[in-house]
Amino acid sequence: MLKNYKPKAIETLAQNALKHYKEELICGEPCEIPIEELIEFHFGVIVQYRNLSKKGTIHGITVFEDSIIPVYDTQLKRYEASFAKSGTILIDSRLLAENKVKRLRFTLAHELAHWMIHQDYYKEIDELASKTSSDSDIRTEREADSLGAALLMPYGRVKVAFCRLKPKLRQEAIISQMAQLYNVSVQAMEIRLKTIGLI
Repeated sequence: MLKNYKPKAIETLAQNALKHYKEELICGEPCEIPIEELIEFHFGVIVQYRNLSKKGTIHGITVFEDSIIPVYDTQLKRYEASFAKSGTILIDSRLLAENKVKRLRFTLAHELAHWMIHQDYYKEIDELASKTSSDSDIRTEREADSLGAALLMPYGRVKVAFCRLKPKLRQEAIISQMAQLYNVSVQAMEIRLKTIGLI
């Protein structure tokens, strides 16, 4: 059964995960969250890079049980079957391009969020966590976006950084500087600041 996560619960999950990995991530100076380290060293989840679709439309997949995953072979120009172990996050290799770093980081956080809160649900329905269109899956995607954002932009540290910049800069410049500080897109930072009521 799909559990319903309220915003406060999502914030708490993110804070606890970061605190248990490195307390300074929520108590120290505001800084970029090392999301791939968090995934691999704190959660013990493997990150692998593959071409997940022909046109790059699938950014990430979380594997909850040993599975055969279709991946796209760019040389042979066809899909091939690839084995993936339970506890693997597959990321589309195209996100490794330098101009896709922010999308890569958000995708990693989003897929980690699925691992943290949706394992039971996806195991129950025997599916992978990737984009689908049922109401339940739309909800899981929203929850994964929210938890992913809370992991990349922790509430307390974001508030500290915002309050330091507010007397000196206009809102647009604050959002831009904070996006650089956390290595996320301007859009992701703006949404996060609105979500937590700072703008």
